Amino acid sequence: MPDGPAASSQASAAVVNEIHAGAAATEQAFAARIRITAIKTDVAATLYAAQDAAAATKLDDIAKALEA
Repeated sequence: MPDGPAASSQASAAVVNEIHAGAAATEQAFAARIRITAIKTDVAATLYAAQDAAAATKLDDIAKALEA
């Protein structure tokens, strides 16, 4: 590799390209983690809603039994 300004700018460009590649990989990993967290949150909300509905039904059944 030749010495001088051209060699220096080529090395700098290579470093910048590596940084950009690393940033892109980090962005993809972060986006995947966000998607996974969103899916887990949605599943948890669905399960909570089902549990809440079941509890409400049980409370209604108890109230009806006490009225009888």
